[in-house]
Amino acid sequence: MARPIINKNEILEPAKRSLEGILNELNVSSEVRAEIVEKLNDSIPEKIMLTLPSNRFVLEFVDRNLSTNFYELWDSYSLFVHSNFTSWYIVPFTSVLEFKILKNELIKFSNEIRECFEKFLILLK
Repeated sequence: MARPIINKNEILEPAKRSLEGILNELNVSSEVRAEIVEKLNDSIPEKIMLTLPSNRFVLEFVDRNLSTNFYELWDSYSLFVHSNFTSWYIVPFTSVLEFKILKNELIKFSNEIRECFEKFLILLK
């Protein structure tokens, strides 16, 4: 998956406006403001590759804001249930326990998703 890339111009103008507004509130002279804005211009590279948040950050963010338990589910996920398709042989090699664990994990996850959507819809009302 390619990370999003932003051109310098897309971020520079809004950053300049914000910085100039802050400097105006602080009563910074126009010469010093111009110097600071010039340094801002020099410090931003031509292309900026956005970093993506980690799985843990996203799950904990959702948990904190919607009172869900996604991180706990993710952290306690049974490594015995794996997504390696080639290891999921059909009879007689399939482990019954593996599929029972998978079923249980899917039920817990689908219940959490349902609860998350219900809370999200309440926020939208």
